[in-house]
Amino acid sequence: MTHPNHPNVDQSDRVVPINLRQSGRTPTELLISTRVRKSPFWHLSHEAGCWRATVYNRIYHPRGYVKPEDGGAMVEYEALVNRVTMWNVAVERQIRVKGPDAEAFTDFVITRMQQKLNQSMVNMQSYVMRKAAFLMIQFY
Repeated sequence: MTHPNHPNVDQSDRVVPINLRQSGRTPTELLISTRVRKSPFWHLSHEAGCWRATVYNRIYHPRGYVKPEDGGAMVEYEALVNRVTMWNVAVERQIRVKGPDAEAFTDFVITRMQQKLNQSMVNMQSYVMRKAAFLMIQFY
């Protein structure tokens, strides 16, 4: 018996890419849809030069700022590794942290000590502000 992911058919002479969904450019243009949301920072992404996007968590997510003729992804990678980059992280979701080590974990993750937060804030949202973006963590 063969495994469904490992067929016993000889494919050594195959010339078509194996994964058609993820290979190469397509002639298709991505249209703005009412079923997919724009993040609150979508317009700022375009002002910063965004020319390519994808859909993640039903939100348009900017994925390219430097055009290919100007160096493209390698220039962006160089900035990420050696300088500073800003990312639109509106596609990320809130998380709930529970359990015996939840407090220690959130102290490790956020930029301020969770134990020092007012006890009346327990079971409420806490925001870590950074200009126009924020990280929201809900404590339980």
